[in-house]
Amino acid sequence: MNDIIPHQLIRILSLIIGLIAIPLINIPIIGQLIIIMAISLTLIWTTNILRIQKVDNQKII
Repeated sequence: MNDIIPHQLIRILSLIIGLIAIPLINIPIIGQLIIIMAISLTLIWTTNILRIQKVDNQKII
């Protein structure tokens, strides 16, 4: 349970990264790194949501 990151924190992080990233995407290497970070954040977020749903389903049963 402790390794589940709260949704709000990830939303705020992705917002901040998005705002910082917009001017930097044009720089080739940094832009690629930002895109990779965004994809990995999205993957972490979706896996956490799935994990939370699994836990909720187990509690219901």
